[in-house]
Amino acid sequence: MNKTKKKIIETTIQLFNEQGFANVKLPLIANTTEISLGNLTYHFRKKEALIASIYALFQEELALITKDYKVLSDLAEMDKQLRAFYEFQQRFQFFYLDLLEIERAFPQIAKKHHQHIEGQIKGLEKSFIYNAGIGYLKEQQDPRIYKHLGQQFWLSTVFWLMQLAVRGKEGTVDEMTEAAWLLVLPHTTDKGKTNFENIFK
Repeated sequence: MNKTKKKIIETTIQLFNEQGFANVKLPLIANTTEISLGNLTYHFRKKEALIASIYALFQEELALITKDYKVLSDLAEMDKQLRAFYEFQQRFQFFYLDLLEIERAFPQIAKKHHQHIEGQIKGLEKSFIYNAGIGYLKEQQDPRIYKHLGQQFWLSTVFWLMQLAVRGKEGTVDEMTEAAWLLVLPHTTDKGKTNFENIFK
């Protein structure tokens, strides 16, 4: 990717984060990037092409922060992943704040992202089953409990920024992780609580 394209993408991410996806038009992006509108549309003919490139970068950077983590992790390892994910969310705030609007406007991105979401929730479910297997979580006779715990954990982390925004509040990584882990705490064994205590230190 050439220098101008990179600059356009980074400027657009910054503008989307500051002003919201719907409020940022191509002329503003060109003006802020300090290039002509013609130069911008040479690189990205439409906003859709620009969004597609940003989403490709989103996927690439998310893959980078997760590649070093095991697929099945204990609670302490999951906490490290969660904290890395929080930093990632800060970089792509607009995506988490304007997700539904982006998906409605760009069905191709929506399709890819729905697959990504299902993978995230399934991964959490598998990690909770793994933690039950190593004695950190209580064994559940009904497997739906792990599935719903994965969904709730995903909801509390992915929509953390959104719920703060609609309440006019600000939050921290510690507050987000605590909110997520308190969902898991009632399911932990005594062995798991020992591992769990390290999360809050």
